[in-house]
Parts: sequence; structure tokens; C-alpha cells
Amino acid sequence: MSDGSLKEEFIKYFGESKWNEEEMIGKLIPLTFDVCDILCIDYIPLY
Repeated sequence: MSDGSLKEEFIKYFGESKWNEEEMIGKLIPLTFDVCDILCIDYIPLY
């Protein structure tokens, strides 16, 4: 499945706002790991 068709199917079932939310989470997770490393704390995923 290509990236374009995956996006279309995801939006079809969950909506565009959920797609945007997932894209933002994907960008924030690496930043969260960096902050945890700086603060010397463990990463705990929250959803």
C-alpha cells in the first residue's frame, strides 16, 4: 500500500483531524526522548 493510499484510507475511517493528530505525535515523540535524556528521566508514553 502506498503512502498516499494509506493516508486516504486512514482519513476515510478516522477523519482528517485524527490524521493530523497522529502526524504531530510522530513529530513530538523524538523531541520527548531528547528532553527525557536531558532531564535524566525515563520516557513513559501517555495516550
